[in-house]
Amino acid sequence: MVGAKSLGCATCKKRKIKCDERFPICLNCERGNRDCPGPKSRFVQFVKPGAEMHMVQTQFVEFPSSSSSELLQLELVERMRNVTQEGYKLTQFGALFTYLPARIGINAALDAAVRALLESHRLMLLHKTAYQTKDVRHYAQALTYIRNDLDELRSKTPSETVCAALILALYELFNEDVRKKAWVAHAGGVSALIKSWGPDHIATEFDLSIFASHYGSIIITSILREEDCFLLSPEWEPLRDKCLRYTTNIEPYSFRLLTALASLPSLVRDVRVLSTEGHGFTSDQRRILSLKARLFKAEIAQQCHELLVDANALLTLNKLMNAGESPTDIAAATHKDQKYAFRFHLSWAAIIIANTLLTRLGAGDSAVSNETQEAARNISNSTRYLRAFKPFGVLWTTLTVAVAYGVSPPEQQSWLVGEIQGLFDQLPIRLGAMSMKYAFESVTGGPVKLYPS
Repeated sequence: MVGAKSLGCATCKKRKIKCDERFPICLNCERGNRDCPGPKSRFVQFVKPGAEMHMVQTQFVEFPSSSSSELLQLELVERMRNVTQEGYKLTQFGALFTYLPARIGINAALDAAVRALLESHRLMLLHKTAYQTKDVRHYAQALTYIRNDLDELRSKTPSETVCAALILALYELFNEDVRKKAWVAHAGGVSALIKSWGPDHIATEFDLSIFASHYGSIIITSILREEDCFLLSPEWEPLRDKCLRYTTNIEPYSFRLLTALASLPSLVRDVRVLSTEGHGFTSDQRRILSLKARLFKAEIAQQCHELLVDANALLTLNKLMNAGESPTDIAAATHKDQKYAFRFHLSWAAIIIANTLLTRLGAGDSAVSNETQEAARNISNSTRYLRAFKPFGVLWTTLTVAVAYGVSPPEQQSWLVGEIQGLFDQLPIRLGAMSMKYAFESVTGGPVKLYPS
């Protein structure tokens, strides 16, 4: 469209900044407490080459009442600003939360999902059990709006609708026990929506923040469901690189390690079949499977080596392993320690997973066993110092501690159960001995599958 005029407000045009064209007041003016005349017109004037001037009415989005949207936006901004304890910040869930205030009032599904999440978050801050006192009205509304959007728009699902589905997955952390399938169902649904988008659709910073925030969940749900992870397809590689370059809260070592784990679903599936129906495998199939397991271990070993050559990471490792008895020691350190803790926990868990797969295939030896036990001890010894970042900042321990549990002696297993319950005492995440065993078996090709299809 040649000669298109912006609908931006006059104040933004005078200040020579981009206007989001929100009605009745744009975000820039609202944040700066400036008078905003709103979008100049619902009509855009344009000139088609070789043709006369035309007037075309643009699509106008019907917003919820301005007072309702503004109050929700204000509540979200204040919640993000006033919660100072690191482990309780909503931004622990991903970079997308920094973009959410500007998206309030655009999409009914997103507004309802944010209201549901904020209410559960508020109850948790008041030390109430959200899953017992929750008001499901906003949750039900969000589900209805999402279904309507999916039915009407199908492959053109708006970013806000996908974000709403992602937020409902987070909402389930407040309101469901992880042994149930609610989180996996929602997270899997978001993954399917992102896959249907395709990498070319993810162009804006908001889209990229959704993808980056859900990246680990795409991989974990693929493993639990034993479904090949679409992120390994060649067409997604440029987007992975883009995430590393432009998403500020991405920790590159952990991101690459997660990507390595994306190859697990098919390997876990085959190892489980072999361990339960081994008579159906030929000797050649066994050798091929052992080779795949060794290649996976080699990739994990390479990623862990790159992690350890980082001098800053080594310093943090010493801090994690040699800290005093007070859990505030880690909290007093730099914010990077939380990211490093995740990095090391994930690497230790990946080593245990790779070695357990090798052992199940009969390719383990004393060196593999010793490495596995050392990784499990490292997870156990550092878990006690993660309380400063609970609960949202340590959600990943539901995987890493469960993996350590699966290879630990009985007395250490009992201790790990107590530690994980202490980390999530304000969330309805109930990881007991049975749940942790099931989680371990699910990601290492054992006979028990946690989330059957």
